[in-house]
Amino acid sequence: DSAYGAFQRGLYKTAYNLALARAQNGDPAAQTLVAEILSRGLGVPVNAAEAAKWYALAAEQGIPESQFQYALMLLDGRYVKKDEKGAYALMQAAAEAGNRLAQFNFAQLLVQQDPGDSGIAKAVSYYQRAAATGLADAQYAMAQV
Repeated sequence: DSAYGAFQRGLYKTAYNLALARAQNGDPAAQTLVAEILSRGLGVPVNAAEAAKWYALAAEQGIPESQFQYALMLLDGRYVKKDEKGAYALMQAAAEAGNRLAQFNFAQLLVQQDPGDSGIAKAVSYYQRAAATGLADAQYAMAQV
């Protein structure tokens, strides 16, 4: 699409302007793109609170990248009310959908919740999937198990 094409070419303000109308009409890919641009301040001032709103809308529609990013915000309580249960559910959904960073982070959450052998056993499949994509942190985690 033209908004993503502009983003890929570094025309961030153009990408934002093209994606915003579609985002406002409920397009989850456009919502994710608007959130990414706002969260990183690409061509527009950084506005993490507004980015959180767009990530949340796209996450509700099942976009794994938005689920992952919004889960991180919920975990930290950054720009949104802290919600560990909601973050856990979104992180798991993004991990199951194949987002490698979500797979690694969900594995970390599992180990954090249960630092013993059973937590590690639950986490291994997520570490393995993330490691298979070449994610160095996941490969290191697998080497430690």
